[in-house]
Amino acid sequence: MDYIIRPEDPPPGTKKELTHIEQVAFQMFIAGFDPIQITFYAALFFLLKHPQILARLTKEIRNSFNNYDEITPDALSNLKYLHAVISESLRAHLTIATGLPRISSGAIVDGVVCHLSSFKAMRGERYLRDPLGFHPERWLSSEHPLYDTRYADDNLKSFFPFGLGPRKCTGREIAWSQTRLFLGKVLWSFDLEGVRGHEKSFDEFKVYVMWNRPELWVRYSPVDR
Repeated sequence: MDYIIRPEDPPPGTKKELTHIEQVAFQMFIAGFDPIQITFYAALFFLLKHPQILARLTKEIRNSFNNYDEITPDALSNLKYLHAVISESLRAHLTIATGLPRISSGAIVDGVVCHLSSFKAMRGERYLRDPLGFHPERWLSSEHPLYDTRYADDNLKSFFPFGLGPRKCTGREIAWSQTRLFLGKVLWSFDLEGVRGHEKSFDEFKVYVMWNRPELWVRYSPVDR
């Protein structure tokens, strides 16, 4: 908060200034922890439900580095399948549970409250093939060996997990960097598997302003090198 109001500065002098600081502080506290941990959860949730995808991603990561210290956000940004898995995780389990309370001016009658459902847009059959499934292949270019022509007609412009326009999330690059590093380090270091008897379905997830998700049981087995 020191970047917003320094300790030596006088307190806000008007209600408008105070309201602005309160709104920014609220966004920082919420955006600073909830979306990124949702993305970590979503990636692990879907990878454990799809062992073949987990195996492909693990292979890509382990074949790309010689040791743990080589795994950096910049180096991980070159891994195409990792990028595809993160993109599909962001799409399939959107970090924002509610709609965005903004729309272009003049589109609706003044005074009408409306939300743009990014959750619906990114999981709609109008734009994507099998939108309720988990298919990282839809994010791969035709040059990639795992490219699948079934998703060639997907409209990926429906993907906007960080919002759109001048109000889109300013922390999106940090989120990408942290998620790459999390998956890269974890999958380099451990073999993962779900715990039998504790499998969960996406239908069990609830929304009360923010996501309320079931516990994710994961068995981590250190890789012997």
